[in-house]
Amino acid sequence: MYLQNEDGLLPIIKELGCYFLSLGRIIELETDKDFAIDEVNEVWRNSIAHKYIDDDKRIINPDKILKNFTLFTKQPHLTIAQIGEEKNGKIVYWNWTKPFYQNANYLIEMVNTNGKQGTHFRLCNIDKKVIFDSYSFEDYSFKPSGRYLHYMIIK
Repeated sequence: MYLQNEDGLLPIIKELGCYFLSLGRIIELETDKDFAIDEVNEVWRNSIAHKYIDDDKRIINPDKILKNFTLFTKQPHLTIAQIGEEKNGKIVYWNWTKPFYQNANYLIEMVNTNGKQGTHFRLCNIDKKVIFDSYSFEDYSFKPSGRYLHYMIIK
């Protein structure tokens, strides 16, 4: 997956795309697909058109964005969904997940930054080790927020 300073990415992805690019990276890892820049941009445009990203450019339907990324792979039926959220060590699973879907395969961590947005998202494994950071081209200061979004492969 691309870093946020990659030539060819839509300017809005360069500015606000950390969570979006982390979602795409999950699909890359699960499908062994390296997305082309035009595919990443197309998923963004489609997500805006279908209101998976709101007018303030906040992701409001990550599951649909994940599904849109799969359409550019050989595994379009792959389903990965957000199953819950962890805040300060306490996990709350969404009601639809109980009791079967409560074993995350990936976490997306939110950190607090001093930048314009004040937050940044990066992909972690289930041990909370960062495995993709779309802003790793430059050092930045951050503080842990204690918030992780949990994602699971739904079989």
